[in-house]
Amino acid sequence: MNKYEGYQVGKTDTQEYFMDEFSAWAIENCFIGNGDMLINVIEDGTTFDNWFRDYHTDLWQLEEDYWNERVAQRKEKSNA
Repeated sequence: MNKYEGYQVGKTDTQEYFMDEFSAWAIENCFIGNGDMLINVIEDGTTFDNWFRDYHTDLWQLEEDYWNERVAQRKEKSNA
């Protein structure tokens, strides 16, 4: 069974896909004093990106490779 069932590299919204898992991690690990601070941590893309890279390294690398390839293709087309 695919541990990332339904996930498609380059198409799935990563933060939406992992929101439940990330939110649980944030509540447990960020020592947040109030709800407003929790919302800021959850909505902060940098915090999510760091978490995603650290906890789902294999999928993070696939996403990085996909988007780097897309950028390279666009640069190649614009330079042609």
